Amino acid sequence: MTGRRRWIVTGASSGIGRAIARDAPEEGDAVVIVARRRPALESLRDEMVRRDLEVAVVDGDIREQETIERAAEAAE
Repeated sequence: MTGRRRWIVTGASSGIGRAIARDAPEEGDAVVIVARRRPALESLRDEMVRRDLEVAVVDGDIREQETIERAAEAAE
């Protein structure tokens, strides 16, 4: 990811996680959104891309090591 600031937001498919992912990053930032519900993440990604954010989607349970590793790799 090449954005000026990098974010990893967990629980991004709904609630507070979605609000943070949607509202906190600024134009040009790079964001990794993580949650278990991929369709909700893809909808959020589409919304964020329209705001000129670089977005990577990682679907999975953040309590699992594999998901943590995929999120970290996506943020690089």
